[in-house]
Amino acid sequence: MDRVRARYLIVLLLVVVTIALGRPIAVRADIGPDPPPNPTPQELLQFLTTVVDDLVATGELNGGQGRALSTTLEGVTKKLESANITAAIRKLEAFINKVEAFVQGGILSQVDGDVLLDAADTLLAMLSS
Repeated sequence: MDRVRARYLIVLLLVVVTIALGRPIAVRADIGPDPPPNPTPQELLQFLTTVVDDLVATGELNGGQGRALSTTLEGVTKKLESANITAAIRKLEAFINKVEAFVQGGILSQVDGDVLLDAADTLLAMLSS
């Protein structure tokens, strides 16, 4: 479980650094695939979905909690596909609120919550610009 968290933290860090620098960085570690250079909103949504799925698979979230987050992410995806950015932002803000509530309620650890929140905040910044 700690390896999964570490992997997501490293991948998220690489995504954020890549966005900040505006170019890919050359870092290889045995943690899975590198994040895409200049990730798209869809790639960040896929990353978030994968993290939620892994949290359910490891028992950090139960099925209902995972579905609540996954359904919200699916809503973000649908709104983006229909080019309704304002509605996608509202759905993403709802996702952030749910994650924050899970952390505050002790359902998610701060570390797991931070992985989700950091990626969601990065996506929110992309959609808001």
